[in-house]
This record gives sequence, structure tokens and C-alpha cells, in this order.
Amino acid sequence: MNQEVKYTVLGHACLYVEYKSVRLLIDPWLYGSTYWRSWWNYPKVKENLLEKIKPTHIYITHLHWDHFHGPSLRKFEKYQPTIMLPFSCTKRMIVDVKRDFRFKNILELRHARNYYIGTDFKVTSYQFNPTIIDSSIVLDVNGIKILNANDVKVFGTSLNQIIKRHGDFDFVLRSHSSAIQIPNCIVNSNSLGLTRSQDDYSQEFMYFAKKVKAKYAIPFASSHIYLHRNSIEYNKFYNSPNLVKEKIKKFNFINPKCLLMPSGSSWSSKNGFSLVEHDYENIESHIKIYLKENEKKLEKFYALEEKTKVNIMAFKNYFNSFFSSLKFIPLKIRFGFYIIPYNQEVNFGKLAIVDFRKRKTNFYEKFSFKEESLQEEKLDFLITISPKVFNDCNLKPMYNCWGASKLMKIYLKEKKSLRKYLKFCTLIDLYENDGLPIWRIFSVRQFFTRLTRWREIIDMFIYFYVIKLKKKPIYYLWR
Repeated sequence: MNQEVKYTVLGHACLYVEYKSVRLLIDPWLYGSTYWRSWWNYPKVKENLLEKIKPTHIYITHLHWDHFHGPSLRKFEKYQPTIMLPFSCTKRMIVDVKRDFRFKNILELRHARNYYIGTDFKVTSYQFNPTIIDSSIVLDVNGIKILNANDVKVFGTSLNQIIKRHGDFDFVLRSHSSAIQIPNCIVNSNSLGLTRSQDDYSQEFMYFAKKVKAKYAIPFASSHIYLHRNSIEYNKFYNSPNLVKEKIKKFNFINPKCLLMPSGSSWSSKNGFSLVEHDYENIESHIKIYLKENEKKLEKFYALEEKTKVNIMAFKNYFNSFFSSLKFIPLKIRFGFYIIPYNQEVNFGKLAIVDFRKRKTNFYEKFSFKEESLQEEKLDFLITISPKVFNDCNLKPMYNCWGASKLMKIYLKEKKSLRKYLKFCTLIDLYENDGLPIWRIFSVRQFFTRLTRWREIIDMFIYFYVIKLKKKPIYYLWR
């Protein structure tokens, strides 16, 4: 007699899969907030649910804190699960795990290689993205096939590899919004023509799920709300699972069938679906309740931000090292961090300038911001940031996590300045993930890892042709 296969959606991007003696936990952000009190699970994860979580294995898809959440991971150290990570080009993830936690068993999963973590329990990690660590994972549990695509926007030949190797999926779980700061954090983004609608993200989810021929599509890895005073405004862009389901319904797709699985919802091979009800339409009142419940935590963090002094040396050390890694890469970018300790609307703070042309930094203790500031300081763009976040990004280093927090406003000198901002973000990701200096990509680890992911090169050409040349919407990548 077959034993029960069961999976439970625990939080924003957290999945718990049980079969026989194996209990696999994926991307556990389950406790508190993340990204400097900006993100909070929505709906919240209930305490009685957390008490049942005793993982034998934990898989972390990538480095971002809503997936690689320190406070949550420490809750499970007592069980000593096997920690599984993507065997990426960089050692960043495994180095961080060994340094910050007391886990004894750590396993890196190579791209597209099958691993058995129990009888009839097979996992396969697929990495995608040339500049950062990112991965999806396929679970084949006693014949039940789940594609947890998570945040990965895999397409083209890389996605075809997954489909051909595993066939049709029973379930696909994928994000249905954007976690990055563009375009919402760009000041005057509408007038610059830099917009993406909730409909856009819903269509991308829908066509991806149809492409992999899933029976059930679960909107996933996008259910969080913002409570920090400098990010709370971005709740208006929330693309609720309801909107995704409605979009799929309008297209009259037979497959996939879209199901909403808020925290606590589950499916088992014996009992089918057990779905928790949640009123996503009532998000505004839920935010007010969350704010009241977490008022003390937020006020304590605001006080910390306001009294934190800028670590100028950490800033200079970070960017001097960054400059050294770019010796053979000419860049004409000059931008500023506008450092303010409290609300982003104030017009007086400090200014940290990064000049890639001259390979130098400048720091001004007093700076009054006005519309003409970018022109006067010859800045391509300016980004607001608090002293606390600024110090953390320079010391950890974790600028690659800052964008997701949305604790910023981005001022562009002109529309084409966005290209320079994106180039800076790409280089930051490469630098913090061992992709710079450029010679590092020729290390044995990076060379052979990238060799197994040769399809990504083809996919970059596909992206350029479909999106850049033909000017098609992004969802055309999965049509």
C-alpha cells in the first residue's frame, strides 16, 4: 500500500513536503519580518502550524532573505537537517551557511542532477540566471511531480530541458509578481513610460504554467505585504492570487487549474486538497491590523535607523574593492546615495557619491536635495537609503538584497539613465557573487558549472530577439 505524499504551503515561498520518513522544507521564511522590517508574510503563518515543522532536509533556492532567512533557519538547527543548496558558480551560499549557522550536513546539488533523499523521493535542482544565484527544484515523490519554480523566470531551452526530462507536472508553483525595485521605486516612473501592471505578471504566470502542462497551478512566492513606513506605499501594487486566478479564468484554459493555497493549505495523495480560506480583497484592513500588532517592533527599528551613524570607512572600503574588481571594464557611471535617517520625503541628509569614471568616492556630511541636484552634481541617478541599510549593505555585503526591500526611491536624471542603473545592479550582483574580477569566471568551479548550463547562452539570444528586437511582452517567452 502506497504511503501518503503530502505537501503544505507554509508561507510566502515556503513549501513543506512529507513522505515516509523524509520531511523536506523549502525556503523557510516563517518567523517575523525580513528586509529591514519591510516584508511581512501575508497571510501570517500561524503558531500551531510552526510547531509541526521538523525537517529532515532543507533546500534553499537562492540568497535573498525571503528564501534564505536567518532567524527562521536557526529555529531548525536543533533538528540538524541536511541543508541542500544549488551548486552554483559561486561559493557564496555555502560559505554563508557554514559561517552563520550550526548545521553539520551541507550538500550542494549540481545542476540537473537527480538526488534521492529517501525511497521514491527524488529532487533535481535547476539553476538559471548568469549573474546571480537562482534555482528552481523539481520533486518526484512516489510518482507525484512538483515543479517549484519559485522566483526563477526560466524560459527557452532551459525550460524545455526541465519539461523533457520530467514530463507533465501535477503541480507548478511560481511567483506572480516582481520583487525588484523597478519600476515602482523609480520616481515619476509613469511619466517616463516605465510601468508594469498586475495583468502583466498574471499573464506571465499563466503562460508559464500552461507551457509546463501542469494540472494545477499555484500562485506562490509573492504573498507578502510591506509595513515599513518607507515601503508601505508599495502595497498598492500587490498582485493578489485572486487576480491571477481571474486572469486564467478569462482565458478559459482547461489546464492548468489555478488554485489558491494560502498559508496552512495542503494537498495529500490520500485526502486531496485542504484549502484555507483567506480574503485577499480585504488587504487594506489586514495591513492596519498588522501595523497595530507590530507597532512596537517597527518603532524600535525606526529608532535604530535614526540613531545609526553612517560608517564612511565601510562605504569607501566596499567601493574601493569594487573598483579594483573592474580594472578592465570601462564605465561611465556617476551616482549618489542620498542617506536619510527617517522618512524618505525629507530634503536634508548626507550624500555618498560613487564615480566609476574616476574610480573614486566622495562623501558630503550635509546635503540638501532638490530637483536640480542630479544636474548640479552630474549624477546619472540618485538613490535614497537609510544609514542602517547603507551600513549593512557595505559590511555584509548585501546590496543585492536591498532592491527587494523597496526601502528606496530612485531619481533618474533622464529616462536613458535607467540603463546605467541596471548596469550598476548587474555588476553589484556579479561582484557579490564572485563573478568579478572577470578572471574568476575561469575558475574550475565556475567553468564547469557554466558548461552544464550552456542553454542559458541560447536563452539570452532568445530574450534579446523576442523582447528587445521584436518588442514583445515578456509573457511571449512562454507562448
